[in-house]
This record gives sequence, structure tokens and C-alpha cells, in this order.
Amino acid sequence: MKSEFEQTFPARRVICAKSVAEGMAKAESDNVLIQPVYLLPGFEYEKLCSDAAGYSGRVTVGKPILSLEENITALAGLLFREYGSKPTLLVGHGTEHPLGEQIYAKLADRLREEGFAKAFVGVLEGRPGFDLVLEELRRSGVSEITLAPLTMVSGKHVREDIFGQGASSWQSRLQAGGFWVTPAYRTLLDFYAVRRMFLEICARTDG
Repeated sequence: MKSEFEQTFPARRVICAKSVAEGMAKAESDNVLIQPVYLLPGFEYEKLCSDAAGYSGRVTVGKPILSLEENITALAGLLFREYGSKPTLLVGHGTEHPLGEQIYAKLADRLREEGFAKAFVGVLEGRPGFDLVLEELRRSGVSEITLAPLTMVSGKHVREDIFGQGASSWQSRLQAGGFWVTPAYRTLLDFYAVRRMFLEICARTDG
């Protein structure tokens, strides 16, 4: 992804950092654009903006991709094209932030509007959690489900909480509930169209 940013913004030095402080220490500039690689606004994004405010006058912060209505629609279309031929459960990290919960619900609505009638959205933290999703799956009558991460990268949550071999993972709990589960390991940043959303937000912010 770094190389794509470098190609899109050849006049800028592109830095990857785990925090605002780390990035600013590397940047040593009075004109810094921070583009967080977040799916939706929540507490982590609010903290990042608060940290960036400490560098007032030097920093501009881009938005998470699903802050924009058109990106919610575009992501729903992408997921429909990728998984729409079969019942699919998309599992995100989730958040207790009310705005984040609203966006997950809106994405689920857009998936159905795209014609993806057998799309289900669940989250590891917040709502809708596993129990609510399980009720929805049972009401739908499906017995086979594709399980796919709604996360940026394949980190610990994907490896252990979604696809882990332990009894508490979503895959294990679904199988224990009688569902035939097909794992789909592709995360969101594996899709060029998703990476492009970040580039476009960055270009708007930089403009």
C-alpha cells in the first residue's frame, strides 16, 4: 500500500507509523497529512484526531473510508461481487461507539439493496454480536455459510477470534451450532478498490 501512496503523491514523502507521535518524529515537517487506515470512525479515530491536535497548524487528518456514504455503497457492491453467490457472514472488529454501530447497520442495509439477500454482518465487539447473528442465521434457514473477515488486515482477531481452532472462535461456534462453514481469508486491504478509497480520501484532504 505504501508504494501506491508514493505513486499517487510523488511530491510527498510517505511514512508508515503506528502512532501520531511516531509519524511526526519521522516526518520533521510543517505540512503533514495523516491518513489513518481505519474502516470507520470510532474511539481510536477520535484519539488519533486528539493526538494530532497537539501539532496544531502542522497536521491535517483524513477520514476513515466508511465516513463517506459513497464508500459504504461501493464496499457493499464489492462484497456482493466477491461473495454474493452464496450465503456469507462478514465479521468486523466492531466498536462500542454509536456512530460505528450505525455504519455497520448501514452497510448491512446496502448489501441487501445490492441484492445480497443472504449477507450477514456481525462484530467481535459491540452489536450485532455472535448471539444476535446466530439468531438471524437460524431464522434465514441457511445451513452452509461462507465466513469472511470485515477487517483491514489479517491480525490476531482474524486468526484467533474469527478462524481460530479454539472453541470460542466464530468458526468453531458456528460449526458447533450445526453450520457447514467455508472460510474466506481475504481481508479488505487485499482489494485494490478498498486501497483506492484511502488514496481518494487522501487526495481530497490534500487538495
